[in-house]
Amino acid sequence: MAETVKSIVEKLNDFYKQMEGEVTEEKELLEKGRLNDISHVILNKTLNMIIRNYELYKDNSEFITEDKYCKYLNSLLIRKKSYYDGGSSINTNPDFRGQIMDYLNRKKPEIYRNFLKCNILDDNYSYGSSVTRNKIDDLYYVREKLGGKEIIKRKKSICLDFNNYMYDTVCDIFKSVIPTNSDITLKKSDFARGINTHGNIFDIFTKISCEDERTLEDSGQFRDTKDQDNSLEIAGMQSDTCNCTYFTIFLSVIITFLGTVLTIFLLHKFSPIGSLLYNLIEKKGTIKKNIHDTEIENTLEDTFDSLHVNVKQKDYSMSYIPVEEY
Repeated sequence: MAETVKSIVEKLNDFYKQMEGEVTEEKELLEKGRLNDISHVILNKTLNMIIRNYELYKDNSEFITEDKYCKYLNSLLIRKKSYYDGGSSINTNPDFRGQIMDYLNRKKPEIYRNFLKCNILDDNYSYGSSVTRNKIDDLYYVREKLGGKEIIKRKKSICLDFNNYMYDTVCDIFKSVIPTNSDITLKKSDFARGINTHGNIFDIFTKISCEDERTLEDSGQFRDTKDQDNSLEIAGMQSDTCNCTYFTIFLSVIITFLGTVLTIFLLHKFSPIGSLLYNLIEKKGTIKKNIHDTEIENTLEDTFDSLHVNVKQKDYSMSYIPVEEY
């Protein structure tokens, strides 16, 4: 059965749900030592979850790639680390990553080697940005599972579904990068490197132009060739046609607009270009204000001088009435 956007997303969500689930039979894996009660519980739960999740990954390795597993595992551990670091008002807890790597090196060498390959917790970015990264990774992952852009655009129903999924992803990213509260913030360093190691963010957010499958089939564009490979080739290509509905046109406009706004926002917030533009705009505003103030000052001085000269030059006259007239 051919994969669809819905089936791939459902498999991803099911895998994430299993990864996030509580471990039914937790074991005491780590001695408390210098850890306080809260930090010890968090670290022990995290180690149990790591061991369970590695087995889940191996069971689903035909669908979940190692790269995808590593990215999600990093995001999960960033969140656990934030809980661990907040478990004490005084920063006296041993290093979170160091505690995990030390235990795995001693007790679980196979998982330890996997952690080294995944570069677990080596990237110093916030949990808020990891949520955004995961959404972009999922979008890229679904696109590649469907065969890439060139394959997707030839299958109109899948193409439209993927564009809808991309639209939903853009909306979700807006919610995460422009939060309604101040608990989650993004720093410029969060997006200093590429969000996805395999794709360019601008390419990922580009809407795919869907071809009409019925047009391709009815026009006989696909026919068997007589070469040795007995492969298919595209022949008799006709001019592009578009059986666009108002909904697809509206969806195309919305996706393009949101993608453009999101790209501009990320450039403005997290790139040197944004800071440069902001400084130029600020300098321009300051110069305009100074020019405006100078013009007002010169106008006032000219007005005062004009009034002063007029008063001095105006003849003072008063009618004379002889006393004899009274």
